[in-house]
Amino acid sequence: MVAYSAAGPAGPALFGADVGINRAQELTDQGVDGGTAAQAGLVSGTAAAAMMKIPPALGATRVQSAAIGGAVAPVLSVAEVGGIQALLERADYDKIAAQYHPFDPLNLSIAALTGAAFGGVFHQGKAAPRTEPRLTPEQHAAVLTMNE
Repeated sequence: MVAYSAAGPAGPALFGADVGINRAQELTDQGVDGGTAAQAGLVSGTAAAAMMKIPPALGATRVQSAAIGGAVAPVLSVAEVGGIQALLERADYDKIAAQYHPFDPLNLSIAALTGAAFGGVFHQGKAAPRTEPRLTPEQHAAVLTMNE
């Protein structure tokens, strides 16, 4: 994610494509048919792109972006891993599907830490705009008069 963040707005799409292609290739190497592997790659790529985009974009402060990343990343991980597991089971790749555990505590912990770190480091949210008090024309004239 860090390397792709240098690509600017295209970074999440490029990162998602990279992750998705790698997942599809990994499953193809394990003997999964091309269609199922491509679907699993799409699931992984979409989750990766969302993970790169959502936490830094939300939150008015770095702390808020980090908290959002820490919450969103495990949810995306469960969706990704569970989706791949379901795809593989539906295509009768039960032995390969058994390798995917959506609620693995270690995986969820790593996802939460990664999401929090990425959200905090690459925070892009905007703080609420400051609204300075505006002087009415009468108040402005009074200030000028008092200044003289």
